Amino acid sequence: MINNGGTLELHNNAIVTGNTNDGAGGAVIVGQGATFHMHGGTITGNQASNGGGVHVLRGGTMTMTSGRIEDNVATNNGGGVSVAGETTAGNPGGNFAMSGNAVIQENITANNGGGVFVEGGTTAAGAQGGTFTMGDNTIIQGNTASTGNGGGVFVQGGAAVAGALGGAFAMSGGFVYGVNATSPNIPNTTPGAFTPAAAVFVGGNGTASFNGTTIPAVSNFTVPPGGF
Repeated sequence: MINNGGTLELHNNAIVTGNTNDGAGGAVIVGQGATFHMHGGTITGNQASNGGGVHVLRGGTMTMTSGRIEDNVATNNGGGVSVAGETTAGNPGGNFAMSGNAVIQENITANNGGGVFVEGGTTAAGAQGGTFTMGDNTIIQGNTASTGNGGGVFVQGGAAVAGALGGAFAMSGGFVYGVNATSPNIPNTTPGAFTPAAAVFVGGNGTASFNGTTIPAVSNFTVPPGGF
């Protein structure tokens, strides 16, 4: 775990593999006020409840400009990466920014967000959700949400009872491939062919914005009411 104020950098041919955590973050936990810069390398073959590869706690920051997060497993949400929401008003949730030639692929989660799970705010009115931004030539592909939605990305709404804010996903470039029978690219999959919300799922008061991005039309990209 990277503690408050700490910074971890991963470069070049570094490999982080074979780790198991009964809680969140199979390979790396980015703590509140901490920063994780992934400039290269591979995070693979790890397992956790949430964030099979990496879990970003509220107030933590992860940037991924190169490298791969692949073949990780979450027994709950976020096969590759999970980004936590805040529990109190006025403080930020976790933040994950993906750019350059970074790739998230072939991860599996039992529930939602095969590639990336972005949690909404919890327990308090005005609590902010996690944020995930994606640009440049980034790729999310071949991930699986076994019994839930969002094979590629799942953005959760805030806790309704608390009046919390939802998670946020902003995509200015890159590719998210969903279940697509005509695409040569590896699909993100939920059970059965052409399952709705295979690529990206935005729930409740979660938000998503797209500009200059590619999500194949036949991937059944779905945003429920309140998603945008």
